[in-house]
Formats: sequence, structure tokens, C-alpha cells
Amino acid sequence: MEGERELVKKAKRANKILVFAVLLAVLFGLIFGYIYFVQNAGDGEIIQNTLGDNKNYTRVDALLIALMLAEFGAGKLHRNPIGFEKPIICIKIDNREYIGVISKNIEVKEEICSGQDINIISSEQEILSIINGDSANAVKDSVSSGKTKISLVAGKVELLAKGYMEIYDGFR
Repeated sequence: MEGERELVKKAKRANKILVFAVLLAVLFGLIFGYIYFVQNAGDGEIIQNTLGDNKNYTRVDALLIALMLAEFGAGKLHRNPIGFEKPIICIKIDNREYIGVISKNIEVKEEICSGQDINIISSEQEILSIINGDSANAVKDSVSSGKTKISLVAGKVELLAKGYMEIYDGFR
């Protein structure tokens, strides 16, 4: 009889611990969800109809890089839901480096890159031929021919968490 009571007490204690753990997990999930949505509010609402019909670009600058990133789908990128880091893309064109930070808009500055997720390396001539060309597959063709190189800096989990896979899938 006393053995049964002891067994019932242990079972009730285990049930209480389980219920407490589930409630704690739900609470953390709600807090995490709230923080995630507050942090990402407005992300992806960026430049629309960026390059338009103007096909007479003669020089690559920070504005053209921002427009190009928007055209290539950078608006689908978002902060990492765990660490809240913004997506950062380094674009190396000839001897210049541009860093693109994606948040509520695309901010591109000509400066030495650091903390980037990916590197895009090309020449000014190749970027202009992609932008000014009529081919919908210009980017894909440039990458497959080796004229434009894309290298991953961040780990695959980080890239997946920030939404790079959607852009990658769009180019396949």
C-alpha cells in the first residue's frame, strides 16, 4: 500500500514537471514569435520596378547595385529569426567593393566588406551587360560562364535562415 502511494506521488510529480515544461516552451515560443515579428516588421518592402526600361547604364555605382540587388530578389531576404542579423551581401567589381545591407530597404555603400553572408565578384563591364541586356537568363549565363562568381561566406544554416534559398531557387 505504501509502495503504491510512493509510486502515485512520483507519477504526479513527473506530470507536474511535464506540464510546467510544456507551458514554459509555449511561453518562450510566444516571446520568440513576438520578437521575431517586431524585428522583421517591414522587411521586404523595398524598391519595386527597379530597373524599368532604361537600358543605358554606363557606370556601376551604389544606386545601380541597390537596384540590381532588388531586381535579383534581395527583397525576399530577411533577418535571421534567431540572431536577428540582417542579410549582408558584398559585391566586388574590379577594384571596388560595395556592401549591401538588406533591412526595410537596401542600403549599399562603397566600402570594404566585412560580416557578409555572400560575395558576388564580377567586372563592371559584365554587370553593365547583365543590366543593359535583354536576356532574362543573363545572371545565370554570367555565373555559369565564370564571368561572375558567387562565393558563400556564411554557413548554409545561416543562409537558409535569412532566405537566400528562395533567391537561389529562382535562379535554378
